[in-house]
Amino acid sequence: MNLFDLFAHEYRAKRIDQKDPLLALDELIDFQQLVDLVEAIAPRKQSDKGGRPQYPTQIMLRVIILKRLINLSNDQMEFMLNDRMSFQRFTKLTYSPNIRKRPTVPIICNTTVL
Repeated sequence: MNLFDLFAHEYRAKRIDQKDPLLALDELIDFQQLVDLVEAIAPRKQSDKGGRPQYPTQIMLRVIILKRLINLSNDQMEFMLNDRMSFQRFTKLTYSPNIRKRPTVPIICNTTVL
């Protein structure tokens, strides 16, 4: 039995796709419409000072929806974002190194008005 496979990630992703309820949720919610609504109600400030760029509104909304849907604390959500491939795909943070930093989830939750 071969324990290592170069395509294991893709194989697991295909298997997860077959039963992932987050894919169904992603299809049900029109995130662009939701982003437009949130940005109209609570526009975000752009800073000329530099620093770390803001998270896109859609990613912030996805994290908050998932966090509240499953009733997770900030620390639990941060762990799940690092641990679960399905959470990373739903929030569009699959290839993001920023979810490892400690204050990521509190920053997202504190800057969005929901």
